[in-house]
This record gives sequence, structure tokens and C-alpha cells, in this order.
Amino acid sequence: MDIFIGEPITVEFKIPLAKEKTPTCPDGFTWRETYFVIERSLQDWVDFSRHGKFERNMRESHLTAAQYKGSFGVGRFNFQVQTASGRSFEIYYDRAPTKSNKSGSWMLFKELDLK
Repeated sequence: MDIFIGEPITVEFKIPLAKEKTPTCPDGFTWRETYFVIERSLQDWVDFSRHGKFERNMRESHLTAAQYKGSFGVGRFNFQVQTASGRSFEIYYDRAPTKSNKSGSWMLFKELDLK
């Protein structure tokens, strides 16, 4: 059974990102003061869908384009990863800016039970 976590993480990239708001899978992450080396990406996907009031604040022609390439502050880059220790997680980068972090944030969504 997968275990929901929903906590912020700090990620590491060996090669700096060309575009911060369109990340690739990180090389590792820190969660609760423990560093995890990402051995491989099992799956990745992007979700640029708009929700709530943001779904209705754009013209239809622009909304269609935004669903494929994103728009400011909207979208998630999701990664299912396996760590060097053998544990598997789903992590994501949320492009939504906050007061404390205009760049968006990384989250550990859940630990995966792949057995």
C-alpha cells in the first residue's frame, strides 16, 4: 500500500537546470534531514491543467495552449523515482509561487509500494 507523505523536500541536481520552472528528474533529495540518492526515474509526467478560479480566468483559445505548454505559476512536474536504498517515491515540482518562494516548490507526495 502506498503511504501518503505530502511534505516539502530539497532537491539536488548535479548539472544546473537550464530552466528552473521546467525541471528534469533530480539526482537526489533531502527529506527529514535524510539525503536520498535517486538511482533512476521510473516514470514522469507533466500536468498543466488549471483548477478552480484559475480554470475560468482565461480565454478558451489561450486555455487550450496553456494545457500543453503551461502558464505562469500553473503546473506540476511529477516523478516516480527509485532511490539507491531501494525505496520508491513519487515527488513533484509545483510551479505555483508562494510568498516565501517565488520559484515554486518541491514536494514528496508519497512512498510507493511497488511489490
